[in-house]
Amino acid sequence: MTTSFILRVLEPAAGAEAYPAMLVSVAEDGTEGAPVAEGDIPVSLQRPSMTAPLDAAAAWETLATFAGQDRTLIDLGAELTGVLLPTAVAQRILATPAARVVLDLRPAAIRDLPWELLQIDGLPWFSRDAVCRGHALGAPAVEASSQPWPVRMLIVTGTADTAIEIPEELDRIQDALLACDADVDLEILRQPTLAQLRKRLDDLKPHVFHFMGHGRVEESNGAFETYLALDTAGGVERWTFDNIAFDLRAVPDLRLAYVNACRTGTPARNAAWSIGEAFLRGGARAVVCMLADVAGGTAGKVAAAFYAALATGKAVDAAMAAARGAVGNVRVREHYAPCLEVRGAPQHVLAIGAGIPAPHRAQVTAMPDFREVPRWVDRRPERRETWARMAAHPTNLLVVTGEPKIGKSAVARMLMQRCCLCQHHLRYIDMDGRADWSYLDVLRAIRDGIPSLDPSRPTGPLRPLAATAFEAFDRQVDAALGVGREGVASPEPATDASKQASILRPLFNAFASALAEASAARPLVLVFDHVDMMPVEFDILKQHLFDRYVGTASHAVRLALILSNAQFESLGIDRDYFGRYERIVVDGFGVEGLDELFSELLRRNFDMSQANAQVLADPVHTILRNMARHVPSMAPGKMAGLKEILKDSGLTPRTHI
Repeated sequence: MTTSFILRVLEPAAGAEAYPAMLVSVAEDGTEGAPVAEGDIPVSLQRPSMTAPLDAAAAWETLATFAGQDRTLIDLGAELTGVLLPTAVAQRILATPAARVVLDLRPAAIRDLPWELLQIDGLPWFSRDAVCRGHALGAPAVEASSQPWPVRMLIVTGTADTAIEIPEELDRIQDALLACDADVDLEILRQPTLAQLRKRLDDLKPHVFHFMGHGRVEESNGAFETYLALDTAGGVERWTFDNIAFDLRAVPDLRLAYVNACRTGTPARNAAWSIGEAFLRGGARAVVCMLADVAGGTAGKVAAAFYAALATGKAVDAAMAAARGAVGNVRVREHYAPCLEVRGAPQHVLAIGAGIPAPHRAQVTAMPDFREVPRWVDRRPERRETWARMAAHPTNLLVVTGEPKIGKSAVARMLMQRCCLCQHHLRYIDMDGRADWSYLDVLRAIRDGIPSLDPSRPTGPLRPLAATAFEAFDRQVDAALGVGREGVASPEPATDASKQASILRPLFNAFASALAEASAARPLVLVFDHVDMMPVEFDILKQHLFDRYVGTASHAVRLALILSNAQFESLGIDRDYFGRYERIVVDGFGVEGLDELFSELLRRNFDMSQANAQVLADPVHTILRNMARHVPSMAPGKMAGLKEILKDSGLTPRTHI
């Protein structure tokens, strides 16, 4: 069990020559206890055994630029530890097996030192324990237990500089997040202008922002300007620290910013804030910046290890401690370069997949119809939009449209997977091959949990609804068909409209009452596919079932239709439900970005082993890629065919995700 502390360093009393330092215990609810260890730090930053005081500027420069692998950084860390970490504090931390320590460093002279180099028992402290810096702004006024789901993540690449190894970092991060694919909506914005970046922030409102590129500090007339560089076709645009804080007003729940750019966490001399400070002032709950120049390949490995740890449920501070281990060498600057600073308790910053019990997640993930979802390429924007509009339920009717064989049902499966994870009642009514079905068969399928999704292993969301809720409906069926005729498809259609209404109205009234009772505890989501196969029955369902829920104030029952563009027009959806439905249009894969889709196909479906790399070096795959580039639009079916070609080429498939 993790034990939480705050290491607080205060300003010295008037005339005193030491900063008071105390280690304070912290309860899970944030309540602070009494100090468990105390000591002091000399204002001179010099212990009696030292011939000269610490030189903060020299310490920063050493960390930022040291390119060797000798003991330079270890020795500097030992010197810093001797000055900054009182013996009693170090002993108490050493005696705590799993310590979480937030540094509350009030004096600027103490705060602006590279604490990340400190050691405990001769080992790097920030990788031994979950240690991070706390920010003076404190936590936002949001409940600690409130966690977003799914997490929206925006990755921005600021440069095409090959030395940074951006494609490799992107691959590593996306691979690290595959384990929580349904929990994260990840989108990538490549080399945007400042205007494009601002628009994307405003549209997506990410919970996690990741930047990879260059951070710079420039001096002009004695003043320093700190900024992130955006390399665009028109030249370099500067995202300055003051504009960062201003622009983030559009992102009300930014949990984490990870700025993978050199020296973005180093105190900017004569500047108000560092880049990391700008993100915190802009509202981020936590920020990771770099205190040093960092090699591109290593920076990508650290970032991927950080997100992989988050995906397993670790808090941001524990994830950062784990990520430092990805460097594999405690003598190099990359081990100490990441700087994590938080507002509030680190364990409450971000919890990916929060609120979904592990056994339930495993059950949903194992369902055959969802098992392949993490292997599908692209469609992340459509998945995000379908869930956002279903969850917001402004109209209760979501319509997914597109050309035939374009991947509409795949987008629907992504939506249904999330509905199952949230333990909504779910019914997938696929009318393809159901020519013998009637509207009554559809109602029974909704009642009894006879979905097309894995009927052999129904999970909670797919099980029958409460039988007691449908007693009145069952009586109406008996009245319409005759007692004991449950197996009969449906009442004979009445030729007279008034007679037909007299049969259907009470039957659907009873069914709607039953749904209201059965879905009182959690929503019921009804997904209809291939409705054109049963046009007469679908028209009855529209009139007597859909019309009860579309645009109403109650959101207990929500509807989704999967339609081709032609079906959307022929069924009169816009005519009948104008202004009362949400539409998602699924397009084909365009030529632009096809290389990225090809890479995603490989990453999601094949082991990236050395053997696979040798197979991919074959010119045949270059030819395949070039052929695909000339396809105006690529549907998922073509991507699936390409996957089979790659399998036949000898690539080793991924055994699990």
